Amino acid sequence: MPTKVPCCCCYGHYNYCYGCHANQCCRGYIAYHRFAAFEAKVFTADKKNAGTAHSLYLVLVGDQRSSKVFAFKNSSRSPVLQRGQTDTFQLATPPLGALKAVNVAHCPRKRHRNAESASPEGRGSSWFLFQIVLTKLEDKTKTCFLCRQWVESSPSPKELQYTQITIT
Repeated sequence: MPTKVPCCCCYGHYNYCYGCHANQCCRGYIAYHRFAAFEAKVFTADKKNAGTAHSLYLVLVGDQRSSKVFAFKNSSRSPVLQRGQTDTFQLATPPLGALKAVNVAHCPRKRHRNAESASPEGRGSSWFLFQIVLTKLEDKTKTCFLCRQWVESSPSPKELQYTQITIT
């Protein structure tokens, strides 16, 4: 029996996975043969001001298709993208083929009362992404995407400006 991973679509709230229509969910988990399941490790550099308070958006790009946008919200309870921190996320998507690139964006989750922290020029607007390592959970193959650069903030989730990182 294949190992199961969290469903990207329904998170166990429905009896079926509406992202793929025909695949059946089992309490929020899906089987490998219906989806490509990945573990994404996102490494923020250990540099001054490298972290950000903004939320992360990822799109996986394969030679057959691209994934949907995966959004990871930054909050005070579970902060992500902090200086020197490695964040791990589970992703499930229809098969993409061979991975070619990852599109990365980050932006404020919502408008803040403090205009400085919400503006692209404000505190936490840039983020130094060191690398992303994607592990395909089915066969444990790893793909490394080295970035080693500052990623500028997008103005809003509706206007995401992606930085594309290709395989190294």
